[in-house]
Amino acid sequence: MSPYTKPLTIITTIGSLFVLSGCVIVPDQSRPHGSPGAAHAKAKISDLNGMNSIKAFDVMRSRHFTNVDTLTQGNTMYSIYYNAKTHQCVQLTNANNRVESADDIGTHPKCK
Repeated sequence: MSPYTKPLTIITTIGSLFVLSGCVIVPDQSRPHGSPGAAHAKAKISDLNGMNSIKAFDVMRSRHFTNVDTLTQGNTMYSIYYNAKTHQCVQLTNANNRVESADDIGTHPKCK
């Protein structure tokens, strides 16, 4: 959920210190971060398109993805990655040492 504004009013004055009227941004606190069952934001993958394949492998690891399967057809390699925190199942299509596409494929038998 997005933050919302909450009215802020003058509470007290002490000498020359006082709280002014206005608004304050209050973050959503309905779901504490790190609590069991808290949803994790999906990891970004769109920036991998066109990236060097080896660098993309390092980036996927830094984003907590694990390589769970790899398929090769001709000069094209299809790598399947799974992120246990976000439950994302991603396929990177690599050709000519570059990522041709990065796609969230939703499911794969080894994405678990």
